Amino acid sequence: MKQIAKGAFGRVDLMIRKRDGEQFALKTIRVNKDQMDYKQKELLANEALICLGTIADHPNIVHFVDVFFEATRVGGVHKICFVMPYYKNGSLKQ
Repeated sequence: MKQIAKGAFGRVDLMIRKRDGEQFALKTIRVNKDQMDYKQKELLANEALICLGTIADHPNIVHFVDVFFEATRVGGVHKICFVMPYYKNGSLKQ
């Protein structure tokens, strides 16, 4: 894994599928349920809406390949992971 972006709530890593070498972006958002502020809750809700497909049919929204959830046993920190296609030319901001 190689980190390709970092934000206030998580990071994005470049992943390579072993069987065929296809590249994906893995966006990981760390969530501590006990310490979530309004901004974090809003971000999480927006990501969930996109994953559920309610607003995913838009030309400026990257489609998801997979979504999974990881929970640690200690500390109450959880991770929500979004697998997306990797675009070499960067983000929509560029």
